[in-house]
Amino acid sequence: MAKVPLKVSFNTILDESTSKCNYSAPDHHFLESWGDAEPKKGFYSLIQPAINPIFNTRQAELSLLVWCKSAGINMQSEQPYYDYL
Repeated sequence: MAKVPLKVSFNTILDESTSKCNYSAPDHHFLESWGDAEPKKGFYSLIQPAINPIFNTRQAELSLLVWCKSAGINMQSEQPYYDYL
């Protein structure tokens, strides 16, 4: 890891690997997150959060969207990852 110039951890726990990263952006628990699924081939659905975020975290995919904002992704919505899905 010492040879990699930029290291970002989405781990929710500050472990040895996370401590070696430049940035820590803890991800939501799966019950706090939006997502997508293909439970059966050709059948797609959305995963909806079951609870509000408990800790000061942000969904990893949302972090990536925020960091890519300069690429022209519209971030006007309060739920930009939901809109992206």
